[in-house]
Amino acid sequence: MRCKVLVVLAAAFLCTLSPALAYQFEITPFLNYTFISDFDDIDSNALDRADFEDSSGYGLTAGMDLSPFASIERIWDHVSPDLTVHPKVGPAPNAVGTDIDQIHFGGLYLFNHPHSKLRPFVSFSGGLNWYPTERIGLRWTPTYVNSSDVGIACDPFFCYTVGDSNYLYQTEFGAGLIFRFGR
Repeated sequence: MRCKVLVVLAAAFLCTLSPALAYQFEITPFLNYTFISDFDDIDSNALDRADFEDSSGYGLTAGMDLSPFASIERIWDHVSPDLTVHPKVGPAPNAVGTDIDQIHFGGLYLFNHPHSKLRPFVSFSGGLNWYPTERIGLRWTPTYVNSSDVGIACDPFFCYTVGDSNYLYQTEFGAGLIFRFGR
């Protein structure tokens, strides 16, 4: 099932590129490891907290260059952390498996010339693309998203006011194999 979702997402993105095949685009399958915070402030008479276990995952990034230094990308990310809900009274039950799928759309600003072997980038996180060949590369991306108990969520560059302060923070380290197409 997951493989079908991956193929459908990749095909949908490629279909949106058909009029722009003159542009360079990339597909990057990746593996990641995610550290997820716990819900410690649950407004409930019965529940004390909910704990997520750290988890490995995988995903797919599909991106297209808009200029030599800017690109857009669509990311699908999947993790399966175990979740334990702790009641206020009594022992915690066994952990249950959860599946978390995230779909993001974003932009990148890439440093260095497009033909450089090393291309650091910034988006809501940052990272580094390394191209040992013209068509194949490696991508490393650390991502950190934080929120506060006063209803403010922050990424590395901006902070946002949110209506519900029970947000999780998430730190993720990902590495993938880049396949370049076009031009």
